[in-house]
Amino acid sequence: MQTKFIRNRVYNYSHCLGPGIREGRGFSRPTDFALGPDNIIYLASRGVEFATFGGGLTKADFSPDKHHAIWEYRGPEVGDGFCPWPTSIALDSEENVYLADEYTNGIFVWDKDGNTKDRWDIGMTLEGDPNADKMELLNTFGLPLEYYLRKVVPGMGMEEGKLNGPSGIEFDKNDNAYVVDSRNHRIQVFTRDGKFIFGWGRFGDKPGEFNLPWGINFDKEGRVYVADWKNNRVQKFTPDGTYIATIGTPGHDEGQLHRPSNVAIDKDGDIYVSDWGNHRLNVYDAEGDFITDFHGDAEKFSPATQDRVNIDLDAQKAMLRADMSETYRIHYPVSVNVDDKGNIMVMEVRTSRIQVYRKEQDWSDPQFNL
Repeated sequence: MQTKFIRNRVYNYSHCLGPGIREGRGFSRPTDFALGPDNIIYLASRGVEFATFGGGLTKADFSPDKHHAIWEYRGPEVGDGFCPWPTSIALDSEENVYLADEYTNGIFVWDKDGNTKDRWDIGMTLEGDPNADKMELLNTFGLPLEYYLRKVVPGMGMEEGKLNGPSGIEFDKNDNAYVVDSRNHRIQVFTRDGKFIFGWGRFGDKPGEFNLPWGINFDKEGRVYVADWKNNRVQKFTPDGTYIATIGTPGHDEGQLHRPSNVAIDKDGDIYVSDWGNHRLNVYDAEGDFITDFHGDAEKFSPATQDRVNIDLDAQKAMLRADMSETYRIHYPVSVNVDDKGNIMVMEVRTSRIQVYRKEQDWSDPQFNL
């Protein structure tokens, strides 16, 4: 698909970004991104789990002719700004950057210039509970043996204002942060300085219940959309948590969802869902009716990636040996965002890139008198 016409909508593939969004290491295994003003993008990366290379936080210009880093934070030392497992990212009205971390169960805050600003004291310390079970991380990637994965502890952080596996985070128009408390199967709402306000949800598959929810977002009316990951659906709520509707059904057929990871809503009310398990981006109208899907169109590398291939003979030889026919496909989409210009951006975690589409604005079907 380079151009798609459907239901009075026109979509065009634009370009892709990554993994080399800067002169150096770029972002690796990204988990989420947030859009700032004037083509600014903030990206959260995990790298290879605890390894600091490729991980961290990046602020970049994503214009097609630029896409370079402005600053990076990689947390070289353990401290208040070190996020081993970042999961999601959001901006408040002042462009402060909030990063949710799955290991410490905390929220870290930077200002727009990359200075460490705050850390919500709502999770574990970095070391966690000294009595909690740990398991050694298999040294597959040559990581130092002192790095560990934490075992999931059911029921941890069940108190109001505590988190167990925070994933999605997004701010409403009042600068209140809606945080997906994934392993506690609920949504919690905080002020932007980390004070708990209210929450809703519990484990289950009925309306208003969740099973490992992930991404979260708002439409222009302030209604809340949650990617209910293991229930294979998106749920829609009022700002106070009252259930409204469900978008999508479980499955692999057209319009169905399998492990949706995130959701975005454009100014027309169309809903975009990164269908992680089905390797595609699904599009629904404001009523939740399926419109179309994107499977990926990145037949060309991003300029930064192409530059690296051009000087890497081993990479060129590998490309000649490999089947390149599927490289343009969306592969494990982990996040999606839209902007007011009609850009639709879907982030892939495995390929460490973002494919950019454009929903054409003010388009009308030409009429001919014959």
